Amino acid sequence: MVVTLLGCSKPPHEELLGYWKSNESRTLESMRKTPGIPMETREFFENNFFGKLVVEYKVDTVRSKYELDKDNIEEFYKYYPYKVLEKGKNYYLLESHSYISDENDINKIHMEGNCYYALVTKYDFREYFCRIEK
Repeated sequence: MVVTLLGCSKPPHEELLGYWKSNESRTLESMRKTPGIPMETREFFENNFFGKLVVEYKVDTVRSKYELDKDNIEEFYKYYPYKVLEKGKNYYLLESHSYISDENDINKIHMEGNCYYALVTKYDFREYFCRIEK
């Protein structure tokens, strides 16, 4: 007799589930190594920009929230669906809805130890997110 237990298997992207916080020092280190970024842009990012965003992945939904959201922007509290389009050795290709553009985005995130990074801005430097406990 074969018994199938539904809902008991682990999702293939289990390592992604949980809370991740933007890591300012690792992100700025990546930015500083990236050529072609104008000084004005570098100064903007250096001025307490990174390190405030927390991303929460559930099995099929994700949300992002800025720790310093004093305006209680409603969009930061909503969960949006996402799909894992591809899983590689150290990366995931994700499709999710952007509340900013109101379109679906495809992003590749690269796992690196207890952190992941995505290439951000038109300059393609790495923004790092590291696992946190909530």
